[in-house]
Amino acid sequence: MAEEPPKAILDALDLRSFLPEECVLIGRELYLHLPNGMGRARLPTALEKAGRRIDPSGVGTSRNWNTVLELLALADR
Repeated sequence: MAEEPPKAILDALDLRSFLPEECVLIGRELYLHLPNGMGRARLPTALEKAGRRIDPSGVGTSRNWNTVLELLALADR
């Protein structure tokens, strides 16, 4: 994310209700574990809605792990 998001975004949600989906906020990065895939996941949508309520100007992008690995491989060339 462009800036470190307010921790209130995570506090606004009962993350246990999204299990087995999980998330961890480290600095500006929000790491998601979505064992059933992004297409069926409920947590990303809930996080986005909570984020917009708390900070409507917040901006972020997402990448799946395979894309991150491909970008790393491209950078190493």
